[in-house]
Amino acid sequence: MTPSESEAIKICRVLCIFFMSYVHVNPGLDSFAGELPAHLALLESVFSDVLGRASVPALSVLGGFLAVTAYARRRNWAVYARERWQTLMIPLISWNAVIILLSVLIWLTSGAQTAVLRELPSLQWVELPLLLDRLTAYNYGSATTALNFLRDIFVCSLLLPALLMLLRYTGAAGLALLWLVGLTLGFAPVVMRPAILMFFGAGIYLGLQGSLFRPSLGTLSKLSVALLLPLALVGLAPLFAGEYRDNAADTLSRLLVSGAFLLAAYGLSRVSVDNLLVRLEPMIYLMFLAHASIMLVFWGIWQKAMGSGLEWPYGLFYISAPLATLLAVAMLYRCLAYAPAILQHALTGKPCTDLARP
Repeated sequence: MTPSESEAIKICRVLCIFFMSYVHVNPGLDSFAGELPAHLALLESVFSDVLGRASVPALSVLGGFLAVTAYARRRNWAVYARERWQTLMIPLISWNAVIILLSVLIWLTSGAQTAVLRELPSLQWVELPLLLDRLTAYNYGSATTALNFLRDIFVCSLLLPALLMLLRYTGAAGLALLWLVGLTLGFAPVVMRPAILMFFGAGIYLGLQGSLFRPSLGTLSKLSVALLLPLALVGLAPLFAGEYRDNAADTLSRLLVSGAFLLAAYGLSRVSVDNLLVRLEPMIYLMFLAHASIMLVFWGIWQKAMGSGLEWPYGLFYISAPLATLLAVAMLYRCLAYAPAILQHALTGKPCTDLARP
């Protein structure tokens, strides 16, 4: 991997996670019945429906691409799986516990119940499976909705040897088959969101070819056919209708926008070596993990000051909440650098001393 590609990957992570946070700005624009005010409908369309939701496919491609080299360095599935557990699942569990405890604290101090708490009316034994799902997302019921993504990426990592074998021996044809199955049958309950495994597979294919941002013309041609042929088949063939065609159209949209994310990241990596986005990358995973908990606090403060309606000032909250969250994460990251290593690993999946200490 060239230095330029490495920088582009870092930039892409920052862009994806920052814009993904708009999908989860409280209280969630899609939770309101009726028609949104025009300015909020526009903001939701641009920041949430396009930029935000295209982040998952782009991150999945990055995950698959990086998995190829990471696994090649180890050649030991058990070691690789344990590392992925520590990096993905331990922080998932930790931050789900944080948002549950935060919701309990809000209830005890103000009497207000968050959505997380409303789904946990008590801790009787009959509800322990629900609590376990909220903590681990084993059934895609993470207390922090965004963290369901980590559950699927972890499962994709466990499947990596089989995916590598499939794509090594069948190439673009195997990738096309993977996409056709994902668009029609899906992969549940193994991988709950089929697009994650589909785009993860595309990343693996590019990893096996050796380049993510500058593939050869032959590789790009084969990849295009492998992805577009299943989309055309499901989207246009009379055999498929209704939800299948809608799924194909939605996947095509995500493919195009996530491709634009990757191209934009590569372009930005060529602008400057000392790039602000590159400097933000070490802490951006913490933003992904913590943004729901932090924005829950910000939303409580906003409601106290401005109310919970959708009148014009709420647009300011919607736009500024991810920016304020990024600043809060930067301060949290610096504080965690002085915390015990076990706490760093629990909350970030890795040491975070590289930024805060000289």
